[in-house]
Amino acid sequence: MRRWLVAMSLLAASAAPALAPYAALERPVPVGETDVLLQYDDGTGWWITWGGTYRGTWFDAEDFIPPGVGFWWAEDVELWFYHWVELYPWDTSSFYSELWNGGVGAPTTLLHQTSIQAMHCSPCCYSPEITLATQFWLVVNTEMSQGGWPSTLADNTPSALGDHS
Repeated sequence: MRRWLVAMSLLAASAAPALAPYAALERPVPVGETDVLLQYDDGTGWWITWGGTYRGTWFDAEDFIPPGVGFWWAEDVELWFYHWVELYPWDTSSFYSELWNGGVGAPTTLLHQTSIQAMHCSPCCYSPEITLATQFWLVVNTEMSQGGWPSTLADNTPSALGDHS
């Protein structure tokens, strides 16, 4: 089974205002075992964010597979969320998971959208079974929420492959 684990890096957010829509967790959260093929995070959650209606990670499949393949088959997708009920309660756990073709600049062509219920510290998985270009985006669309919920779990380690979120 192929899965992508999405955990957006928020290291640049430390320069944001004090009331920015993100928070550091009191202690790191391991996300457990996964058989991820395309993964930029380090497998440990340190931050949550609810900033903005759209949060995404740009994937360049050539970071993981030999150049020249030309496309990527999205068999399974895995996303992680964190519900800090006492401090940052969600107004909804519903969101849209979207797959877009597009390069580092921005998503360009929406290929797949599905409504999913986020779960606290558990993998939210689905099987879009769709062909993507080698450069594509996995986007969490929170337009069902009044405040950017559910909050996405994010790692704290810069990737050797660069910033992809």
